[in-house]
Amino acid sequence: MTTMLGGFVNVFSGEASEMMGQLEAGAIKIITVLSPERLGGDLNHIPTAREAGFDVEWITWRGFYAPRDIPDSAYNRWVETFTALAQSEAWEQARRMNRLEPFFLAGEPFTDFVSTQVEDFRAISRDLGILR
Repeated sequence: MTTMLGGFVNVFSGEASEMMGQLEAGAIKIITVLSPERLGGDLNHIPTAREAGFDVEWITWRGFYAPRDIPDSAYNRWVETFTALAQSEAWEQARRMNRLEPFFLAGEPFTDFVSTQVEDFRAISRDLGILR
């Protein structure tokens, strides 16, 4: 962001939540979003990359991870705890306040998602010549 605002680069990729201050100040224009679908709220008029003709999708995700040998009972307790949190009104308010789009996976679905992402990153890295 700093290099773009300083005039050293013409485009920058970042999270929508990071951009809002500069967007509201009139310092930037958002070209496209890399989400699978249009974002909500103030950004719902901005097309996705696919709508703009680019076969690109990139969501930012975060996770909580446990050691491989965690007991099933403890693992399941954490999955249940985070699932309950994700369904709470407090989380919904925090998500909206921080302009985070709804996206939640836990347990096996999250494990599968992360595995797919890792494979996709490896394939991209091979295509770029970073990995063999």
